[in-house]
Amino acid sequence: MDSTTFDKPNGICFSPDESKLYVNESPLGIIYVWDVVDDSTITNRTVFFTIPGIGYSDGMKVDPAGNFYCTGPGGVWVISPAGVCIDTILVPVNPSNCNWGDVDRQTLYITGGSSVYRYRLPSGIEEQHNKPFELNQNYPNPFNPSTEIKYIVPSTEAGIDVSLRVYDLLGREVITLIDGIVEAGEHSVGWDGTNCSGDKVESGVYLYQMKSNNGYVDTRKMILLR
Repeated sequence: MDSTTFDKPNGICFSPDESKLYVNESPLGIIYVWDVVDDSTITNRTVFFTIPGIGYSDGMKVDPAGNFYCTGPGGVWVISPAGVCIDTILVPVNPSNCNWGDVDRQTLYITGGSSVYRYRLPSGIEEQHNKPFELNQNYPNPFNPSTEIKYIVPSTEAGIDVSLRVYDLLGREVITLIDGIVEAGEHSVGWDGTNCSGDKVESGVYLYQMKSNNGYVDTRKMILLR
């Protein structure tokens, strides 16, 4: 594949200042980025982000802060301008497309199967840099039979109300690990690969998502191998 040839491209968008062009290679889940020169030429193709999981990535939109919203396995993947996943909007089915709506353009409408989902954005993902917590990658990953998830609540916080839940790639909740007030400091919680009923879940890719009561969200991927 050269710099302008694709197998099955789908989502396409510009950065807010139109200095960069992003194209999604749907079957591979790879988002490429080019520099736009003189409003007419693209050059310097690089990989911007790869959507994890099994399934097609699809429609893609950008917000005024330059964050990307790409539909793919498990939901809509929110990616910062630096190419870092900062959130995953979980959807019950693998979504196919998304677009902004409502007068203030702060609502994301998401198509999936025969349904349209409406997701009202928090106060602004672009404003979520004053993190009320820092969620780390689980270890070990992949894991069997258990893994540990660490997170930090800054000393500037008096204690925050958070939830930590595990989801499968279809957006179905598997288990709630935390739901309540957490004090400042370093914390960890384990997951033994079981669901809320205590039954073992199948091998595969899972998402763990921590959310605070002020709307800040962080989502990461882990792999269970039985």
